[in-house]
Amino acid sequence: MVAMKRLLLICLILSACIISSLAAKSAKGDVYIDIGERTFSVDGSSYRTITKNRAVTVRTGLTLVYSDNVITVDLTKYKNDVDIVITGEGKESDRTALLVNKNPERKLALKLDNATVYSDDTPCIDIENKGKVRVELYGESRLVDGRKYGKNYDVKGSSKTKAVFYAKGSLEFYEGESGGSLHIENGYKHGIYSDDFVRFFGGNLDIVSTGRDGIYSENGFIMEDGRISITGKGTNKDNESRGIVVEGTIKHPGEGYIEIHGGELDITTVHKGIYAKWDIDEDDTNTKNNTKDDPDPYVKITGGKIRIVTTGKPFQDDTRTKVIDADGEASPKKLKLAPKGIEAKSSVYITGGEIRIESTDHCVHGVQLVQMTGGVVEGRSSEGRILNSKGDLDISGGKVTRL
Repeated sequence: MVAMKRLLLICLILSACIISSLAAKSAKGDVYIDIGERTFSVDGSSYRTITKNRAVTVRTGLTLVYSDNVITVDLTKYKNDVDIVITGEGKESDRTALLVNKNPERKLALKLDNATVYSDDTPCIDIENKGKVRVELYGESRLVDGRKYGKNYDVKGSSKTKAVFYAKGSLEFYEGESGGSLHIENGYKHGIYSDDFVRFFGGNLDIVSTGRDGIYSENGFIMEDGRISITGKGTNKDNESRGIVVEGTIKHPGEGYIEIHGGELDITTVHKGIYAKWDIDEDDTNTKNNTKDDPDPYVKITGGKIRIVTTGKPFQDDTRTKVIDADGEASPKKLKLAPKGIEAKSSVYITGGEIRIESTDHCVHGVQLVQMTGGVVEGRSSEGRILNSKGDLDISGGKVTRL
């Protein structure tokens, strides 16, 4: 009996230590926001209500306002770097989103700690900060967009309607100390959108979309580690779901590229899986025939495990068809669908990694060059080739296998 009591005491002590250890690995911040209760704290323990339609001062220069189903974190006058921790489980029946107002001079970290955010007619998270944003994932978090394809949304407090998770600056994703994941549900435009770069250093990201793209950025996408899963089911004409897309802009010469150096990437889409889309035939009218100031839409893979499946049937229709876009605007367009696994408008470079592609169009396609010096590519295409280039095809290493 004494031995049993001692064993029970030891178990209780060990349990307390484990709980304490897990608690110590929760996110730490300057302001904590419980998205479900609409409350805030400066220490993570004592919470106060965010009063509706009235600014609440958290720290000097840092205020919170709850209005129109959005909690706004106003940093415009804040003079310090800031860590914002989002916790709590939002309610599908009473949706509350988050808007972070701009202060590009300060470092911003957004920590999602077992948070569930439901939006109504806005992004779930809208960051108007032009600077780099560090996103840390703790526990299991979810972002569920309430918007639907084919409807125009007037976003109050922000002109951006592009994504479930939108940022005016760069987004960098990291895994929290105790591990973390983020699940995104998108039925409107994009899952994640950045006006600059998206970089992924760790954690688990899962995007399910019946809208347009999983991840979309203007200047670049870089993956170093972690795991990303994108399932794109949207079949809207001229906007079928794609996986990872980088646009490229004339404002940022040499950018517009995609690089994958590690981690695991699993993409199933109707349209393209990975796409660096700047059209190299386009040019600024002020610098015509000068390509030195243009983006470079390449795809480079040096490591990691990549699996891509595209499901749409390739076609091209030169007749004009009425198309309704994500905002409900109708216009006549010539339609085509080319669901390539990986496509770069300049070049594709493969030096390492394990790549498996099942595509209805070409598995890997480069407009100027496809160069392979290492790595493994396993592919199957129902209506295309495993490796295809309109320019040069250079294979000096690695292994290519037909599935």
